Amino acid sequence: MVRQRWTAEGAYQAIEQYYDEVLVYGSADLYPLADLYEFPSSICERTTYCGYVIPLHPPTAADIGAARARLVGCDDLNLVVVMGGSGADAAPMMSAAIRSYPTINRRSRTVMVVICGPNMPDSQRSDLKQHANSADIHFIDSVGDAAAVMAAADAVVAMAGYNSSAELVASGTPTVLIPRPGPSLEQRTRARIFSTRGWVEMVDPDDLDDETLATAIERALDTSIDRTRNGVLDLGGLDRVQTILSSLLYETQWASPLLT
Repeated sequence: MVRQRWTAEGAYQAIEQYYDEVLVYGSADLYPLADLYEFPSSICERTTYCGYVIPLHPPTAADIGAARARLVGCDDLNLVVVMGGSGADAAPMMSAAIRSYPTINRRSRTVMVVICGPNMPDSQRSDLKQHANSADIHFIDSVGDAAAVMAAADAVVAMAGYNSSAELVASGTPTVLIPRPGPSLEQRTRARIFSTRGWVEMVDPDDLDDETLATAIERALDTSIDRTRNGVLDLGGLDRVQTILSSLLYETQWASPLLT
C-alpha cells in the first residue's frame, strides 16, 4: 500500500530530485524500510538508519521514587500502569484492563493506575472512570512525569505508538503493547517485531479480552523472563541525527558563499 501510494504521489521521484540524505528513525535489522519500500539503489545509497529516539533527559532515581510513592505508596504491591498516549482511541484497551484487574489482583496484590489522556472523548472518560472507581482502580486524566511513571511501574499496558514503545523499552519496565486495530498496520508491525525480540508482550486488538490481557500482564510481571535475549533496541537516533545534520551544515557553510 505504501509503495503504491508513494509511486502514485511521486514520492520516489521527489526524494531523487530534492533530497541529499534520507534519515530513518529506526533500525535496519528490525524493519529494513529501504528494502520493504523498494527504494532504488540511488536512494539506498543516501539512506542512513539512525536508531530510535527517546527524550534527551531520562528521569532520575529521585523522580522515579517520587512517582512510585505517589501512585502505590509501598513496595509490597505490584504497580500496573495503563496508558494510551493522548487517549483519543485508547478506550477499548483501558476497558479491557479495568476488567482484567480483579483477576490480576487475586493472583498477586496489585495497584492499577489508569491514565486516560487529555484527548479521550468525555463520554468515554466518564464511563471508564465510573468502572475504574467501582473496581478500586486509580483513574487519572494525565501526568506531567510520564517517563518517571513508566520507570516506576512493575508493568505497563500501552498502545504501540512510536514514542511510547521506544520509551518503554528504554525504561526497562515489563510492557504489554496493544496496537490500534487500524487503519494502518504501523502499530501492529512494531508491536509484533518488539514482541518477537522478547522486549514486550503483545496482545492483538482482535484478541483483546479481560482474560487474555490478564494473562499477558501476569507474564509481564514475571521477572524471570529474559527480555534481552535478542539484543537491545538501538536508542542512538538523537545523537546520530545531530551528528549527521551538523556535518551537512558544516559542509554547506564552506561550500556556499551565501552562508559565509
